[in-house]
Amino acid sequence: MEENNALKSIEANCIRWYDFKENAKILAIGSDWKEIGEKSWTILDENAGNLAEKFDYILVKDKMANLKIAKQCLKPDGTILLFMNNRFGIANFAGADDFQSICEENLELLSKREIEDFLKKEGFSDYKFFYPLPRYDIANVIFSDDYLPEYHHSKLMNHNLYEENAMLVFDELKALKQITKSGEFKNFANSYLIEINPKTRDQICKF
Repeated sequence: MEENNALKSIEANCIRWYDFKENAKILAIGSDWKEIGEKSWTILDENAGNLAEKFDYILVKDKMANLKIAKQCLKPDGTILLFMNNRFGIANFAGADDFQSICEENLELLSKREIEDFLKKEGFSDYKFFYPLPRYDIANVIFSDDYLPEYHHSKLMNHNLYEENAMLVFDELKALKQITKSGEFKNFANSYLIEINPKTRDQICKF
C-alpha cells in the first residue's frame, strides 16, 4: 500500500506544482486522470460532447485533437495545460514501449516541432514549454526554457521506469547526459508540459 501511495504521489507531481488561482474552474478532458486524485475538478469524457460552461484552466493529455474541445470551453483569459509524450524522446530510442513511434507516424505522439506546428495551425501563438523528468507522469523535476539542466545536473541521472517487455539497447541516462551537453535536451526530452496562454514565471520545480 505504501508503494502505491508513493507512486500516486509521484504521478500527481506534474499537476501539483502548478499555481492554479484560487476558486478557479478547472476542466480535465479524458478519463485517465489518476493524477488528480480527490480534487473537485470537472472531468469531461472526450466522447461526451462539449460543455456549455467556460473554464479558467483546461487540462489535455496525449490527444492533440482534444485541443479543439478545450478551445470551445476556455474562458477568454483562460489557460490550457497540455501534457504530451515526445515521439523522439530518448527512452524510445533506448527501446521503451513507444519505440516504434520513431519510424511510424502517430497523431497522439508527436515531436516538439510537430507539437509546435499543430499549436500554430490551431491558432495558439502564446505558449511555453516545460520539461518534466523522467516523464510527465513520474516527474521529479520540471525544467523550463530559461532553466534548462546542465549535463552534470543530478536530476538527469534519476531512475526511469519502463514497461515490463521493454528491450533496452543502451543506457538512456548516460545518453541524455551527452545530449544535454550538446545542447539538444529539449528535442529529446521524454515528455512535455505545454502551458498555452501562460501565467507562470520561468522557474525550475523540484520535488
